[in-house]
Amino acid sequence: MILLLTAMIALLILNRCNVFDILSFENMNELKAYIGSFGILAPAVFIALFAAATVLFVPGLPVTVLSGILFGAFWGTIYVVIGSTIGVSAAFLIGRYLGRDFVKRMTEKNEKMKKIDKYIKEQGDTILIISRLVPVFPFNLQNYAYGITDIRFSTYFWYSLIFMIPGTFIYTSFGALAYSTIPVKELMLYSGILLIALCLLIILPRKFFRIHSKN
Repeated sequence: MILLLTAMIALLILNRCNVFDILSFENMNELKAYIGSFGILAPAVFIALFAAATVLFVPGLPVTVLSGILFGAFWGTIYVVIGSTIGVSAAFLIGRYLGRDFVKRMTEKNEKMKKIDKYIKEQGDTILIISRLVPVFPFNLQNYAYGITDIRFSTYFWYSLIFMIPGTFIYTSFGALAYSTIPVKELMLYSGILLIALCLLIILPRKFFRIHSKN
């Protein structure tokens, strides 16, 4: 009950401050200006913002793309992975130790999250890898849901950190390209490569999981 009340207050404050409106693709320029205004502290502010957004169910894709715009594909990926790993770890621990009953009720109402519990029991760590590579399940909710499974925190932490890197790099690269000054031909080439990589990242893990689940 305390967890629910705290979450509701936090969400109301964020909504009051228009955070959900600001953290969108339509406000990318405003986001860029805001984060950039912190100067050398911008990476730390970004990491904290991303971690908080993950815990509070704020969509992370616009902020991931923003990281590529602000810091480039390489450093943008590093900052996103650090922030998201902190966020998913916090959500996991909240689900496991503070809000187990609340999270259980939330996941029971979500058909996709019912499947994740079934798959974890049948396939073990495989579903954790798949769900980190591709958006098979609601990302923010699944972080809490993993807390009420039998997965060890150390396994969850390292698998999350490692297998979020490919998708993060693709999205930050899109952001970096969007504000780059390279020739149009190179821009089209790199964009095409990223689109192919994104398609493979979505399709191949699902194919693997289907094959693995039949064996």
